[in-house]
Amino acid sequence: MAAMAHADTSDVIDGPVPGEPSGPLSATARLGTRNAVILDVVAVILFAVLARLAHSPLTIGTWFHACWPFAVGLAIAWGLTFTPQVHRARGTGVLIWLVTWFAGIVVWSIANTQFEIFMYIVSLIVLGVLCIGWRALASRLLPQDAALD
Repeated sequence: MAAMAHADTSDVIDGPVPGEPSGPLSATARLGTRNAVILDVVAVILFAVLARLAHSPLTIGTWFHACWPFAVGLAIAWGLTFTPQVHRARGTGVLIWLVTWFAGIVVWSIANTQFEIFMYIVSLIVLGVLCIGWRALASRLLPQDAALD
């Protein structure tokens, strides 16, 4: 009977939870999900504006044509990273950037039936500067333990 009164504590974990990142929050998590998504959407919109300014007249139609494949990519990226473990981890911004770029390039290539290696390289760089740039700025400006969500 005494053995039954003793609670089994073998499943109690002291210290960090496995799979849960420890240490400082990522800039994405510190800024909050809603704010991070908004800033990523702004980055994709700005990317499309810059692309259209560089290659053709900027109209709503040309902007939309450049934007929608990468907006789809961004939605896929956020869908893949929308878990507390991934969202909090450092490097989330890099994952969101690369998935946004890759999925956007695949959608763009299928929709346009083109293979443009120079466009792939430039878009990788520009999206990287925009998606990682705001996170770098946030990591400098926000305290390590801040969470704005």
